[in-house]
Amino acid sequence: TQGRQCKVQVSRGCQVGQLMGRANASSFSVLLALWGGCNRLPCDQSKLCDPLRVSKAAGNARCQSFGEMESRGLQPDLATFTTVIAAAAAMNQLNKALSLIDRMYELGIHPDVATFNVLLQACDRQGKHAEMVQLLDAMPALGAQPNVVNYNTAIRALGRNGDVAGVRTLMDKMRDRDLCVNISTYRAAINGTCDAGELSAAEGLLDELEHAGLTADLA
Repeated sequence: TQGRQCKVQVSRGCQVGQLMGRANASSFSVLLALWGGCNRLPCDQSKLCDPLRVSKAAGNARCQSFGEMESRGLQPDLATFTTVIAAAAAMNQLNKALSLIDRMYELGIHPDVATFNVLLQACDRQGKHAEMVQLLDAMPALGAQPNVVNYNTAIRALGRNGDVAGVRTLMDKMRDRDLCVNISTYRAAINGTCDAGELSAAEGLLDELEHAGLTADLA
């Protein structure tokens, strides 16, 4: 069954790869996203059912197709950049992802909160939590106002890293920005601190949540 599923996904990847040859600027991002959803390098039968190798291959394929797009004189849009940045981040190529941000500004394209969230997650995966917070703080100067999702991403990451003070600081910054510290924020903070074994901190956050009149739905 697993082999049959892999063959179906590879077949789908081949179709996407063929469409790449006829893609224009507006359709490239859609095809790249579809290719990423296949999580398969088109027509590469040798890597069937090898999740680690196939995932890297799919990411490389998206990056290579992005380069092909620019070589054709087609300007990538925001969605295309975000897709390729996510591919680089998934391969733990944070420097590559950051260089793509620089390229966006060169082309006059400003990353949005979704693009930055991909970078925040990439920093977390590589354990670069100080850089993650710096990036979050720099977002307004870079043309994107951080939202609740961005803060929740960073709060969960700091919580898992056992940085309770950092979690509190980010929650205070949310309030300073008039962002709602809601149940999703508390869920990120409590689950993160629990993951780190900081149970007393998690209990304190749970008490605070209840005093704020929120329902403790932490699933």
